[in-house]
Amino acid sequence: MKRTFEVAFLSILLIQLAGCSSLFFYPNNNIYSQPEQINPNYESLFIQSGTHSSVHAWWLPATTHPPKGTIWFFHGNAQNITSHVINLAWINLRGFNLFIFDYQGYGKSSGTPSFENAQTDALACFRWLNIKSPSNDLPLFIVGQSLGGAIALEFLASNPQSLEQLSGLVIDSTFTEYQAIVKDILGGFWLTWPLQHPLSLLVEGSVNPIDSIKFTEGLPKLLIHSERDSIIPYHHGLRLFKQAPSPKQHLQTNTRHIGTFDRLKNREVLIKFLEDNQ
Repeated sequence: MKRTFEVAFLSILLIQLAGCSSLFFYPNNNIYSQPEQINPNYESLFIQSGTHSSVHAWWLPATTHPPKGTIWFFHGNAQNITSHVINLAWINLRGFNLFIFDYQGYGKSSGTPSFENAQTDALACFRWLNIKSPSNDLPLFIVGQSLGGAIALEFLASNPQSLEQLSGLVIDSTFTEYQAIVKDILGGFWLTWPLQHPLSLLVEGSVNPIDSIKFTEGLPKLLIHSERDSIIPYHHGLRLFKQAPSPKQHLQTNTRHIGTFDRLKNREVLIKFLEDNQ
């Protein structure tokens, strides 16, 4: 009976790895927060992405005037914007607009989550920020957390012209390679430990962050990772920082995964980075 369970478990895992998207994307449409409670002047948007899909986004304007800049937030792989917005909602009080969007299949966004669709979504949002944004003449910064950092880096590598319109990039708690993070995850469970290498070869993710980050030369960067991150080990963040071209800064933290801005001192590091690169 035990042997049957193990075979069944590994078969399901194998299918998930072959599908790839099911391993990296965990969307839902639960509501974790209400935007009007965060910023009563928010705007709810639906932006056309590709031919048949639209992505849901929130525009939360700075509560101080004039605003200092705009943060474009690429969130992590689970839940939706109603949970992730809490990580950066405080930025409105420090003079920055916040633009956060859901990838296809997340929250109210239509479509299906995939690496390819996430890039289509990012391009659609970038065009909105440059054409229809209420503050498209202000400094624009990207903040990418976890999988969102990988998606953001691939977007920049695939759209080098976008670098000219950015003032800075913040990558928080992101992995180096798709296969490498799968090895780390499988290696942490006794049942899958022996299979971490062969099964990781089935993962055909998108462009690896460790390769994408090479294309950000000249763009000011702040790379953040926690030494006690239990989801994406610290060595991923350290390798990304070493691979990143200048100019760059590194912030080693001591929080949960994507819990960076739970700490006031980490918020201050981010604000200084943003203000120094306006």
